[in-house]
Amino acid sequence: MSNDPIMLKTIDALSFFPANRPGAIPSDAQAHEWTNLAGRTLQLDPSHYPLETLKVILRRENERTGAGARTLEGIDSIGNDTVFIVGGQQAGLFGGPLYTLYKALHTIRLSERLSEETGRNVLPLFWIASDDHDFAEVRGLGIKSPDGSQRRVEYTPESYCDGTPVGCIILDDGVTDAIQRLTENMPAGDRSDRYLDMVRSAWKPGISWSDAFTAQMLSMCSSLGLIMIDPRWKGIKELFRHVMAAEISNPTASALLVNKEADAFGNSRERRKALRKPAGATNLFLEIEKKRCPVHFDGTLYTAGNETFSEAELLGMLNSSPDNFSPGAALRPVCQDALLPVAAMIGGPGERLYLRQVKPLYDLFGVNGSIVWPRASFTLIDHRIMRTSKKEGIPLGKLFENPEKLRSELAYDSFPENLKNEIDSLEKSVIRGFEGLGKSFSRLDPTLRQSVEKEKGKVIHSIEGLRGRAVRAHKASVSVTEKRFGSAQYFLQPTGGPQERWFGADALYSTLGEAGITELTSLTSPGEGHHRLVFIE
Repeated sequence: MSNDPIMLKTIDALSFFPANRPGAIPSDAQAHEWTNLAGRTLQLDPSHYPLETLKVILRRENERTGAGARTLEGIDSIGNDTVFIVGGQQAGLFGGPLYTLYKALHTIRLSERLSEETGRNVLPLFWIASDDHDFAEVRGLGIKSPDGSQRRVEYTPESYCDGTPVGCIILDDGVTDAIQRLTENMPAGDRSDRYLDMVRSAWKPGISWSDAFTAQMLSMCSSLGLIMIDPRWKGIKELFRHVMAAEISNPTASALLVNKEADAFGNSRERRKALRKPAGATNLFLEIEKKRCPVHFDGTLYTAGNETFSEAELLGMLNSSPDNFSPGAALRPVCQDALLPVAAMIGGPGERLYLRQVKPLYDLFGVNGSIVWPRASFTLIDHRIMRTSKKEGIPLGKLFENPEKLRSELAYDSFPENLKNEIDSLEKSVIRGFEGLGKSFSRLDPTLRQSVEKEKGKVIHSIEGLRGRAVRAHKASVSVTEKRFGSAQYFLQPTGGPQERWFGADALYSTLGEAGITELTSLTSPGEGHHRLVFIE
């Protein structure tokens, strides 16, 4: 049953791979001081934030999208002693990649720890990046296929237009087909059935993409108290409109600061990945006919799409219709921290990089910036992987090696001993024969020794060719073993990258069930600075 108890244990990747860390294992994060986080939690003054207005919006919208009792109780508890732990992500199809759920679970656990430590009312809040218009990033995810073949489910509504914010996208009947493709690849059982029920309940034709994502996240975390927030909900942007107004009034200052911080990065890799803004760009977007257009400033006028505005016109539009505006990546966390008393914002590796860049923006806008806390990061090791490792007598760590290299080693290690001995014997006899022949030829004419060595090389090369053909033929005969290894390797390192960036929540639910996910939540913190392997005991 999905609610059966399950025991998990974690091992730090650094301990498991002390010498050579595989490319599919993300790097560890820099250690953070718990005392700093606890201190900020105690020092924040919620009375400086519009919490009463926000509380009404959160209650209305979370209830509308299916929040459970614990989430609504958390919202009702918001008051002058409330601070938040915030995680956030784009609204991915069927909940997005695994790290999205890990971030939500971590948000819940870190808020629990801080509440216990400080005695304050610390609530977990998940910010949906519904203004984001990079649809290619959210329209699909990998599937944990039963045979280990690389599979992916994708869905694009027929009415979708490039540049549309995710929150404007409306699901059509095609989402039902996408759910069916997901269903066909999930193992039978109560755990899968429960997960698919959540997906079908959330992703329905006629509702917005971000609402479907919200409903699924709330359902997956129904007993854990996660609160969702979508900046496109009516009334939210009004509460941080003053930050966007300041950006209009000083249009290039934040972009210059972002670029300056990028140039200051000492690491060339970080400089390549850093946020950069072109000349005249602001950190603001304006929606024109449901298309998200960047706002530029030429020194006198502002442009967005094909339209031009004066400062007064743009500020007037912001005052009358703030929902048509949205902050860029660098300004979004500033808007978040202007709206909420945030103790910490949980971020993955890429987020932590750009959040370092935006630190100067907090002083520019007069906002109290939250602490950036590293996200919990996991690689799940399921029973199938453990069985494969044990049955084949191959250490688990070798399953993270290059797939072709591992398959060749497997085929060679199980190569028939008698045939291997015959080929080895032939090679040795050829070497001995040519050595004797070389000595005889040298006595006859020393210059002939080189010809003998050349001919020996040709024969040895032919023997190696025979050995290779025999190994390849044997490799094809061990297809069952290869299938097991292919399946295990695909789950551990899909496309050669981290598991948590390819697979979706279906992989976690079908493996752990709801009870296991609750247990995983408790393991997200402490220890989040290290990537960890999760084993089912």
